[in-house]
Amino acid sequence: MADVRRLCRSGLPCAGAEAFPADSERHCNGFPAGAEGGECTAPWRPLVLLIPLRLGLADVNAAYAGTLKHCFRMPQSLGVIGGKPNSAHYFIGYVGEELIYLDPHTTQPAVAAADRCPSFHCQHPPGRMSITELDPSIAVGFFCKTEDDFNDWCQQVRKLSLLGGALPMFELVEQQPSHLACPDVLNLSLDSSDAERLERFFDSEDEDFEILSL
Repeated sequence: MADVRRLCRSGLPCAGAEAFPADSERHCNGFPAGAEGGECTAPWRPLVLLIPLRLGLADVNAAYAGTLKHCFRMPQSLGVIGGKPNSAHYFIGYVGEELIYLDPHTTQPAVAAADRCPSFHCQHPPGRMSITELDPSIAVGFFCKTEDDFNDWCQQVRKLSLLGGALPMFELVEQQPSHLACPDVLNLSLDSSDAERLERFFDSEDEDFEILSL
């Protein structure tokens, strides 16, 4: 969470401020040591957070149903992107054990920007789908306009682990564990050595890789 807060609090460099040296030592997410001092103080920037998840192998594990429904009740919720094979939907809520969704796939010719755009809103009434029919690959979305919104969201996510009979879909950590790779998300131009190193890090067919049956 510290990385997210740093990205949302960081402002653009001040006019006339010295740019970050190309050879400066960078921390996670592209921030060099002492970068805070070279940036203008900026308010919290609104955050749209999309979290891709897989809630099972072929089907959604029923143990995740409670936490999935709880996400819709969060005030920061933007809904869920998901569906089933050959049918993608935007889920906006639930009733009982069914999810309420909109189908955004209304195709029509392009129009001039000056024309009115009401026809580009969803043209189909909301539909329902049982949670058990949902493909396990989804993405949940949240919007935190202020830092207080983000802190409140963090507290609600941590409370999900206390729901009886439900499994948390994801967990939060304040600091990135030291044993994980730390890609620079603000500097996406990888040279060959970086690409090879990352590929090697995530290579599951390493000769030293072994799955233990407990």
